[in-house]
Amino acid sequence: MVEKKERQYVVDFLPGTGPSGGPELTVICKRSYRIDDVEGIAVPLPDEEQPSLRIQPEYFPPGNPGEASIRWDLDYVPFKPRVDVHIVGTGFAPHGKSVPEFEVSARIGSVERSLVLTGPRYALWRKQKKARKKGEIPPFVPPDFTDPEPIAQIPLRYEF
Repeated sequence: MVEKKERQYVVDFLPGTGPSGGPELTVICKRSYRIDDVEGIAVPLPDEEQPSLRIQPEYFPPGNPGEASIRWDLDYVPFKPRVDVHIVGTGFAPHGKSVPEFEVSARIGSVERSLVLTGPRYALWRKQKKARKKGEIPPFVPPDFTDPEPIAQIPLRYEF
């Protein structure tokens, strides 16, 4: 690993073999930002705060794949046709007031993505129907869901 940190970027390379069997060189370039709460803009972290390139993913607690979201994904991947944007943060309801759901969004250049964040709700399972004939699979009875509980903020993670 020949990682270099220059001008707020972290750079390395990964030699390998391409799909056609010939040599391939992947250049890995990473830059991390913080969001300025006042201006609402992305500000590059200073050189000394730029995180190193990761050779394996890091998960949120409890830290096991399949049980938690990825906090930081690995950087050493031989081929990525496009850039990755990974947002780690918390969604806040408008004006800090608890509501059942609210929208958050991120925009980078002309690309914008939005999420609707919903407060906790629960599945209410009903008794399943029995099969009419022997050997027949009984019809599935889907659950009903409670209305979402109001929230003021929620971490931006899959398990919430």
